Amino acid sequence: MNDIINTACENYIVIIVIVIAIILYLFRNKIKGKLGEIKVSNTLNELDRDEYKVIDNIILYSDNKTHEIDNIVVSKYGLFIIEMKNYLGKVSGDKEQRNWTQYIGKKINKFYNPVKQNYGHMKCVSDVLKLDMRYLIPIVVFSNDTYIDSDVRYVIHLRDLNKYIMRYKKNMYLDVDEIYEKLISLNIKDKSVKKKHINSINKRKYW
Repeated sequence: MNDIINTACENYIVIIVIVIAIILYLFRNKIKGKLGEIKVSNTLNELDRDEYKVIDNIILYSDNKTHEIDNIVVSKYGLFIIEMKNYLGKVSGDKEQRNWTQYIGKKINKFYNPVKQNYGHMKCVSDVLKLDMRYLIPIVVFSNDTYIDSDVRYVIHLRDLNKYIMRYKKNMYLDVDEIYEKLISLNIKDKSVKKKHINSINKRKYW
């Protein structure tokens, strides 16, 4: 009897492990993206909170579509619009290419140009705030283990993020609190809208 129970328990554990493995595989890109967002958020929280206000994972509506922006840092020096890519291997591309390339061993993947993607986010922020683009600063962040083959100066590693932000010291005389509160008020939290945004992203031919 005990042997039967032990065998049943072992089979049950095996099934659970297989199910978990399948779930992790199916949602691997989403999980990887979320982990990258957490890393960036933790890094940005090390900035001086008296000078920088951080907004994570904000969804804004502009030009008849939604834009999900990984991070926005609001400061008197400008608004830093951040796009995070938690990719492994080597990535290669420039400003003008539609797609960039990721190399992992012999495997090659194409993904939508993060510079163009982030520019779209900047346009959205500029539109909703009625703020000139000169106040917005783009940053595309890759994980520290990524080999970056690009001459775009604001495509950087995570380890260099805060140092890059703090390089900007010219006072642009922005009302930091007003801008921060405005963005928070515009953030779309409705789950149905978020679902539509995800579906629209999946339909776009970034690959």
